Parts: sequence; C-alpha cells; structure tokens
Amino acid sequence: MLGGIYFLPLMLGFEWKQTLAANPPPIVIIDLFLLALLGSSLAFIFITVAIRELGISRTTIFTNIIPVITAIAAYFILGDSFTERKIIGMAIIISGIFLSQLKKRKGSAVIYES
Repeated sequence: MLGGIYFLPLMLGFEWKQTLAANPPPIVIIDLFLLALLGSSLAFIFITVAIRELGISRTTIFTNIIPVITAIAAYFILGDSFTERKIIGMAIIISGIFLSQLKKRKGSAVIYES
C-alpha cells in the first residue's frame, strides 16, 4: 500500500487515461490480491520466525539464497532452463553462504618450523 501511495502522483500525472481504459478480468484482480496478501503475509511470517530462531545476522545471510530458490522454482514450475551463467551464479551464492557459516577455529594460525 505504501508503494501505491508513493506512485499515485505519477500515475495521476502520466497514466490516468490508460488506467481508466484498463478493464482486467476478475481473475487477474483476484490473483493480484492473493499474491499481495499471501505473498507478503507469508514472507513476513517466515522472516519473523527465522529471526527468532536463527538471529538477525544469520537470517540476513540466508536471504541471499532467494535467487537460487527462484531459479530452481522457475525450472520446475515454468520450464525455464539453467544456463551456464545461472549455474555459476548459483554456485557462487551457495559457496558464499557455506563459507560465511564456517566456524572460526581457535588457534587456526599455522606456524611452520624448520
């Protein structure tokens, strides 16, 4: 709703006639409403639970996996393909998350004696 309020002056100034001429079918309106309501609500609930269980710093690290999940969902749901670029990007993201979760060992400095 906040985004709608911010963009309302621009819509009134530039897109008023096109907005009035649009007549979307009821299924589009229902789908947009469900997407906005369920998507936003579920995302808020999940992020709140994750922050409570993992803490804020670990939760923000795992939000970086969203593009990987999106690419996998697009493959299964939409039939999208995995390009070389996507696979490399997914590998970089997953390895970055993995590396950020490694625990630092005490005294991990190695001293070589000769």
